[in-house]
Amino acid sequence: MTARITYTLGAFIVGACFPLCALIFARFAGGALGTTDFETYATQAHIAQPLYYLLDAAPLLLALVGFFTGNKQDRTSRVAVTLRREVGEKDETLARVGGDLEARKRLEMQLAHQAFHDPLTHLANRALFTNRAEHALLRSGNRKHEVAVLMLDLYDFTTINDTLGHAQGDMVLALVAQRFSRLVRPSDTLARLAGDEFAVLLDRVVSVQEAVEMAQKLIDAMATPLKLGERQIRIGISVGVAVGRADSRVDTLVRDAGLAMKEAKARGADCVRVFRPEMHAALLERVKLGADLQGAIEQQQFYLAFQPIVDLASQRVVGMEALVRWKHPKRGIVPPLEFIKLAEDTNAIVPLGSWILHAACRQIAVWQRSRPFETPLTITVNVSPVQLHHRGFIDDVRAALATTGISASSLILEITESALVDDTPENLALFVELKTLGIRLAIDDFGTGYSSLSYLQRFPFDILKIDKSFVDGVARGGTDVAFARTIIALGGMLNLRVLAEGIEEAKQLTTLKELGCQFGQGYLFSKPLDPPGMTALLDKSAAAAKVSAAATPLARVAAF
Repeated sequence: MTARITYTLGAFIVGACFPLCALIFARFAGGALGTTDFETYATQAHIAQPLYYLLDAAPLLLALVGFFTGNKQDRTSRVAVTLRREVGEKDETLARVGGDLEARKRLEMQLAHQAFHDPLTHLANRALFTNRAEHALLRSGNRKHEVAVLMLDLYDFTTINDTLGHAQGDMVLALVAQRFSRLVRPSDTLARLAGDEFAVLLDRVVSVQEAVEMAQKLIDAMATPLKLGERQIRIGISVGVAVGRADSRVDTLVRDAGLAMKEAKARGADCVRVFRPEMHAALLERVKLGADLQGAIEQQQFYLAFQPIVDLASQRVVGMEALVRWKHPKRGIVPPLEFIKLAEDTNAIVPLGSWILHAACRQIAVWQRSRPFETPLTITVNVSPVQLHHRGFIDDVRAALATTGISASSLILEITESALVDDTPENLALFVELKTLGIRLAIDDFGTGYSSLSYLQRFPFDILKIDKSFVDGVARGGTDVAFARTIIALGGMLNLRVLAEGIEEAKQLTTLKELGCQFGQGYLFSKPLDPPGMTALLDKSAAAAKVSAAATPLARVAAF
């Protein structure tokens, strides 16, 4: 019940008591009514005293006063309730806002951490590393010290992902990060930039030697194998070092350290290299050479040189190897070692290899047609692993044979040992299809890389080429002779022809013949020749063969 109703009823009841009390008081105070009843007495009292009419209005007047008083009280109560509710709501709002602010602060801190840290290792990421490196370079100008950047790459980490899976690879990265973290100083910054690439910012170094010593500590720390469940994994690292001062740029320092790291990686695991300006110059030259390479085929800047393959017993030419040369319009002759790997990296080896194949087949066809009565000469063409994996390679080989008209047995495709690393059914099917065409296969640089007896058993090779590094030592005796003897004997047992590369001395030739090697090539016989020079050598070889045949009619030249 509201105060308005309560006050109105209460005031009305009180006001009703006023006239009744006045009549009762008058009756007992001086008015004897005799037999007159109360109603008659009240009427006579009102006639005798008109003031009673005012008292009759008291209930109504007091009720009105109570109504307005209660109404005012209700308004006050409503205001008080509203204020209390508003105060409560404000308290709740403040509490909620306070909680929201705290949550927002935590969220901002979390987002800031995610923006500047690697989620896997919780190390600084590239953005934070760059920011701290910029500040370190600014401070170095005032403190007269240097700043060093170390780029670290895990050696052959891809194999871990491929064999154990990416989840185990992530665990390896986390363990590596923990091990590195224990070595860096509090003032330094350890970061994971991408994949298996880490970086260390040394804020203050007095010399490059201090940075090299830190790099060596990181390498030594990885000498102990990582424990991954029941496995123990040995991880090697390659480290590149670059040092700068206040006038250096962060991106330049990181780039220079990365170049040094790539050189260290090329030399194998657990190697440190310090950046030298010529590294960047070599990179710029390589980029420029790569750009020139794209149009070199269309501009006919390539040509072939041919190195003869001889029968060691008669020293007669039985074939030749086609070697590509690049005549650059500005640089002159570019050695193959400078552009073949570049062509493979840029996939330019596919059109270049196709051109070499067709050009070599055309040239051997010319020499075969000019010597119809002799044993057909063979042509050996080097094939890159990139070409082997190109889907149009087999069709390209068929086209080269069809357009030139040479027999498939005259073409020898030389495969490097690195192409055998992918010992897959697809590779085996490719080699079998080439053999089906009648083409012969040679394995180059046998014994220097990945080859094993299982490869010779699985893949249909016809020729083994003994690498020049072993041929160089056969004249001196020792293990190189033993190794060459083993390869020659192996070839005999597997019915494979054996060819020795890089024969340069007569003593090497003598030793190889004594070991039973049938074929060879090298500067002792001839350097690589252009087509006219090769034609002249073939004519000379044919003339010498006629003289030899006349002197010893039973002498035979081994077919290659």
